Amino acid sequence: MYRTDRKRKVFYDKVSGIVFGATLTIVTLVYVMIGILVSAPLGANDISAWTVFAPLFILTVFPSGLVRSIAFRRPDEFPIYSPILFCFLFLGLYLGVWHPTWVILMVIPVYYILVESFRNFQKAKEEYKESKDDDNIIK
Repeated sequence: MYRTDRKRKVFYDKVSGIVFGATLTIVTLVYVMIGILVSAPLGANDISAWTVFAPLFILTVFPSGLVRSIAFRRPDEFPIYSPILFCFLFLGLYLGVWHPTWVILMVIPVYYILVESFRNFQKAKEEYKESKDDDNIIK
């Protein structure tokens, strides 16, 4: 059983690495194309497209993290910070709306706190069932 779990982990680590590499390549190509094609200043601050679209690189960890969280059934490995930081930085750089959008950053700790609380609840529930089964066996 240990061998199959280890093989499964190695397999999904490789898949995750391939997905990350492909995503990084695609994002880099899109970023370069946007930087070359869009020459006019963008957004409320009249800054270049190179600056406005730089947060795209934050999204590179998202697909590989999604693969890992689904493959290992671990929602705590889901990179919720990636799309949230992208939204915050993109909206701030493009629209110049920094103040109200910082509130979306609060989703990151709330997500991880809820996921960890749910996980602890499940562990406690399983331990309770095991202890209850052990009590029934002893009696």
